[in-house]
Amino acid sequence: MKRLDSGELRTLCIRNNWFTCGDIRQYTRFFQRNSEGATIEELSVIIWICSDDIPYHDIYAVLSKAMKTD
Repeated sequence: MKRLDSGELRTLCIRNNWFTCGDIRQYTRFFQRNSEGATIEELSVIIWICSDDIPYHDIYAVLSKAMKTD
């Protein structure tokens, strides 16, 4: 499974309207966890907690697709 860099992850957040409830500190820690090798499950939970009305499974599915290698 491919790792997403911060720019790719940021683009996904913007495109999907994720992290709309998180503050700057949480957003920074989110990217820190990503750079430390957080699992897709952990990243999905962080996004879900800091987003309005986005089901966890939808976030997980989008991240899974973006991290899939051919």
